[in-house]
This record gives sequence, C-alpha cells and structure tokens, in this order.
Amino acid sequence: MNNCNRNFTGAPFGGVGASGFGRETAAETLREYGYSKNIRLVSGRGEIPRWAPSLEVTGHDE
Repeated sequence: MNNCNRNFTGAPFGGVGASGFGRETAAETLREYGYSKNIRLVSGRGEIPRWAPSLEVTGHDE
C-alpha cells in the first residue's frame, strides 16, 4: 500500500537485491557478533579510588 522507503537498510531482515545489503548492518545483528564490557582508564584527573572489600561480599573483615 504505502511504498515509501521500502529499502530501509536498518532492518535486521530483508535487504536490497540479491546481495541482501542491509541484512548484516542493522544494530540488532551487530549485537550478535560482539559483546559489551566495562573498562576503566586513567584520565589524569586523579587516582582511581580503591575501596576495601565489602563484608557483605567476602563474609569476613579483611
């Protein structure tokens, strides 16, 4: 019915032509190929604080 923007490359399915351009470039698909993790970098603004282990986590004082 409405044929506007039918070749949207952000969709995780479909694509344009036989090559399927748009299939593997969607954000949903890229999440399948990678993972996220946290990193801490020294910014030079000060020291990274080091807290003592929590008694709740370790079960003992030191």
